[in-house]
Amino acid sequence: MPERLYVGNKYQVRDALGEKIRAKIIADLEIGTVNSVRTASVYVLNGSLFPADLVALAEGPLSDPIVQDYTINKSFIENFDWMVEVGFRPGVTDNVGRTAREAVVIALGRSFPESFSVHTGTQYFFFGNISKKQIERISDEILANTLIQTVKIFSKDEWFQVHTKDFPAPVVIDTHSAPLFREVDLNVDDEALTRRHGPSTASTRFSTPTSFTLKTARRPSTSRACLKATFRRPRPLSASRREGRTSASRCSKTTPG
Repeated sequence: MPERLYVGNKYQVRDALGEKIRAKIIADLEIGTVNSVRTASVYVLNGSLFPADLVALAEGPLSDPIVQDYTINKSFIENFDWMVEVGFRPGVTDNVGRTAREAVVIALGRSFPESFSVHTGTQYFFFGNISKKQIERISDEILANTLIQTVKIFSKDEWFQVHTKDFPAPVVIDTHSAPLFREVDLNVDDEALTRRHGPSTASTRFSTPTSFTLKTARRPSTSRACLKATFRRPRPLSASRREGRTSASRCSKTTPG
């Protein structure tokens, strides 16, 4: 079953993320009954691990023991009014989870099957006189992007009924028992096609062409006069015409007095 580690700041340590969320709720949503917000990181380890392994990971790469505490498969905070857990939907890239998986492999010093994965999320614990409708609005407008993330809302009583039970890991499950596509052999000759589909199908679809017609685009029609003016070869000049053109050119170069 998947194991769950919860990591958060110690009670006497300031929760900067929780304070930022509270200030945003008051400023943007004008919900002033939120007294405080505390947060905890969630690590879901989808694989078989020994209890000693979980303690080593919680006290090692997944937390800072100086300012943080942790719990294993148990609620991180026991006294609150509402709790909202936000995580990635199955199939969405979880970069922090990938990095955590690499840290697990290095810390424990052994390899894991490809099916072993680590998924991350965040829990928000709310304190104050807040209705469920307000919590839903806070979740949709501030805490999560519902296109890529899931949102689970629990009251204190609801959470303590399930916090020690099994939670499925957000992995993509393949429900297709057979492949959607089958291999197709494209190296089939005409004789095999004839045997398989009959002579009519083979001759119609795969017959060798014996003749073809090449069609070319016609150029736009041009008038005969334009063709003559454009492509007509100049006729050679006679000696008298050449003399006249020479004298005319000389006259054109003479500057009038």
